[in-house]
Amino acid sequence: MAKDTSFTKMDLNSFFTRLQEQNDVVASWSDATIGKCKQVLKKTLVENGYLDNSRSEVLNPVLLDFRVKEAIEDSNNKEALIAFGCM
Repeated sequence: MAKDTSFTKMDLNSFFTRLQEQNDVVASWSDATIGKCKQVLKKTLVENGYLDNSRSEVLNPVLLDFRVKEAIEDSNNKEALIAFGCM
């Protein structure tokens, strides 16, 4: 099964919509606050190498340190390994 590595404006909008549905505090935030949070999240993804630039719509793979991978394997956490693309 291939992973969907796309990351579009619609993904950001969906994320914040779900967050607002789940949390009353977030639901009370203004449109300007939500917009700023989207900017900061995208900038953080770029600064940490998960996106090549602010216009990129493809997430880069997560590089997992081998010690972290071993610790996850030792804890038999298959869901975490799948999330990091190790299975």
